[in-house]
Formats: sequence, C-alpha cells, structure tokens
Amino acid sequence: MYYIAHGGDFAPVADAAGISDAQLCVWLNRFCKCIIHVYREKYMGPPSPEQVKLIHKAFQNRWGVPNVALAVDGTHVPYAPKEQEYREDFHNYKGWYSLSCVAFVNSFYMFQGVEVGWAGRHSDVTITRAATYYKGIYPERYLGVNGVALGDGAFSSSSPYILPPYATPSTEKQQWFSFCHSSTRFYVEQTFGMWKNRFRFLVRANNLDHKNASRAILATMILHNMCMVHQEKRRYPAAAEMKENIDVNHNKGSLDQRSIQDYMVAYPQKLCPECARKQMFSCPHNRKRTKVAPADNILDLRDKLADALWLEKEKYTEDLLHVFGKGNVQ
Repeated sequence: MYYIAHGGDFAPVADAAGISDAQLCVWLNRFCKCIIHVYREKYMGPPSPEQVKLIHKAFQNRWGVPNVALAVDGTHVPYAPKEQEYREDFHNYKGWYSLSCVAFVNSFYMFQGVEVGWAGRHSDVTITRAATYYKGIYPERYLGVNGVALGDGAFSSSSPYILPPYATPSTEKQQWFSFCHSSTRFYVEQTFGMWKNRFRFLVRANNLDHKNASRAILATMILHNMCMVHQEKRRYPAAAEMKENIDVNHNKGSLDQRSIQDYMVAYPQKLCPECARKQMFSCPHNRKRTKVAPADNILDLRDKLADALWLEKEKYTEDLLHVFGKGNVQ
C-alpha cells in the first residue's frame, strides 16, 4: 500500500519494511492479485437500473446532455520497458514511454470498465474496440434506455454506443453542442486526476515488468472506486445521517453499505445546466428537459441532441432577456 500510494524505487520502501527488493515485489504482486480477485466484481460491477437513472441525471445536470451513462477516454502511465526488442512499441505520441489505459467512467468519478496494459503507441480507439468491457456492453444493462457513452473526436462514428462531438463544428449550434459535450465528458478527466493523485506510483516509471505493472494499475483503479464509496461518510454527512435513520427504522443495511445514490435520492437536484455549473442550490428558471427520441444511428442522435440543446439555450436566453433586459444579458 505504501509503494502504490507514494511510488518511487523499491529500495527505500523495502529498507523501511526490513525486506529485500525481491520480497517487496512478490508481496506487491500478491496484494494486487488479491484486490482484483476479491473486490473487482464488488466495486467495478454493472450498475443497477436505479443507479443508471441517477447517473443519467448527474451527467445531465452538468450541461444538459441527456441519457449519458458513461464517459470514455484514455490516459498514459509512465513505464520503463524491460523488453528491449519491443521498447519502441511503448513510445507514445507525447514522446515518452508508457502503458496506455482506456477507462469508462460514471458520474460518481468511479471506473466502470477499464482496459490496461497496452503499449503506449496504441490509440484510444484501437484499445476500446478490443476491450473486453466494450465488447460485453449490453445497452439496457450498462447504458440504460437510449443511453450512450461520451467519447472524444477520435471515436467519430466507429461505435454505436459512443457519442462523439463534431470534429469541425461549422455553426453556432454545433459549437454549442461540442462545448456541452466536452464539459459533460470532463468527468473522465477529473477521475484520472483524482486517481493519479491518490496513487503516486502512477506518475513516474517504476521497477515493475509489463505484466505486474498492468496488474498494479488495475488494482489501483479498483482501490480508487473503493475509496470513492467509503469516503462519503466525511464528504456527505447529511447522507450519512439519512442512512442511519433508514437503518434504525427499516433495517436496510449498515452505514458502511451506503452509497452516493442515497444522497442523490434524498436531495435530488432540479437545476438547469447554467445553475448546475454555478453549483446553485435552487434554480429560478427550471423547466422540463427536452426529450429526444431514439435515433437510427449515433450521428443522427448527435444531430437531434444538438437541436434540442440549442433550442433549450435559446429559450433560456429569452427568459433572461425578459427578466433582466437586453443590456444586462451577454
């Protein structure tokens, strides 16, 4: 735990524990195997239908994009290749050696599906297409009704489930959609930042070989999800109090089993995208969201969403003009 939290070379950590470098490596590998075997299904399993609905709502509260269940992107973890024959395969487009990882993230900053251990030269799209999680996605189970995942422009129309932005937006409507899309998808970037800040061995090359480094990366993703679930006692005391009352009165489980969803059920947000961005507690111009009918393909859906978001923006602007006057609205 100390090594994956702080990183660095094996020698100082092994000396502090009074063991050899080789023994530290053995124990680290056993620890990571245990985490993956015991906790992966618990903390990285498929969401329930109720959780999917709340995830949709949390994503939509950011900038109004409906039915988003996941955000997908890739990241690089520094790696010092030990296999000289394949060394250049790990040289990424940024100019350094790395392992490439792709992750599907939900709106609670938790990894839902991951693919780790790929050589740094591979693109996010290549890894995603080969990912076990992506191939096993059942839309109704993982994405919900009419649900989609948000990806960057590299995905284009390569997936029936991953919604890309406009590569070169030519109208204000397309620019607005791409802005809302990017702002909503930023959950995945935030999750990567929290994950790497929590486990510092991810920010510099380590002593592990390819197999063990990939295993350690996956283990830290599971541990990150575990931390996100159990640290809510400190972050959401109101939810903790609510859960205690439920447990006493209805005997529905212990406080340790509480999740973020409990808090959102008790304190649902009813905000327009602008108020959600400003983290307002109430919204003076809340209205029913525009519903979008399912499209035949992902690009048709993108056009329908762009129309709906632009219409909502124009209505919101008209409301502001009516209330504050033209000179006070930019």
